[in-house]
Amino acid sequence: MKIDDIRAFNPCYDPGLYLPDGWEGDAVDLMKREGPSLGKLWTVCRPGWVDRAIIKQFAMWCYTEALNYPDVDNATSGILERLVDFPAEDLDELIGFAAAKELAHFTGSWDAQVAKLLEMLEE
Repeated sequence: MKIDDIRAFNPCYDPGLYLPDGWEGDAVDLMKREGPSLGKLWTVCRPGWVDRAIIKQFAMWCYTEALNYPDVDNATSGILERLVDFPAEDLDELIGFAAAKELAHFTGSWDAQVAKLLEMLEE
């Protein structure tokens, strides 16, 4: 992927704030760079960056982690239950971002999600 590919997603800030002109790399490279965790996840959870099987695994991890919080609602557990049997190839790749957002709602941070997805990508 290239920096212009990220710009084509119309992010809320120019990725040039954190990436050099002419940058090319993959999800692992992007996740290891300096920059906001939210922006990294928003980018790499889009089609073409990460294999759908990993996105499914990541989404399931996020929803499972969210279940550890006492004020989690039934919708979260319902989504997790549906994900278990849903074929990865049929998943909307933004499910990973939605799951990360759900967990961030409880933790107040996106950093753990970046660390976990990076770990999954490097396995």
